[in-house]
Amino acid sequence: MWVVAIFDFPRYCKSGRQNMLLFTKHLEKEGFSKIQKGMYVRYCSTAANARVHKNKIISSEYLQKSNKKGDC
Repeated sequence: MWVVAIFDFPRYCKSGRQNMLLFTKHLEKEGFSKIQKGMYVRYCSTAANARVHKNKIISSEYLQKSNKKGDC
């Protein structure tokens, strides 16, 4: 089972670029591979393992920062 992370951070402001950089480093640390800008994938052998990695992405502090209104 493949876990695919597709995202788009605002790159026109400094905080958006910083959050994107930190988030991509977090994904790479978790074993994701970059396919193209804003798209990372990771193979998981079981559905339970895929859920674990999906939950780690969703609960990532870098995503929570980017969801604040008024950012950028």
